[in-house]
Amino acid sequence: MNELFLKTVNRSIAASWLVLAVLLLRFALKKAPRWANVLLWGIVAVQLRFFCTL
Repeated sequence: MNELFLKTVNRSIAASWLVLAVLLLRFALKKAPRWANVLLWGIVAVQLRFFCTL
């Protein structure tokens, strides 16, 4: 049980870092095309999707 909790906390922290990185990239790449933003958030969505299934 303790191992499952620690694994969940670690994955949540990793997901938070990924979201923060995407937000910083979006701020830095304001002139980027819309598909680039969709791609960045798609990466976050895929990571969170696999997080929920493991």
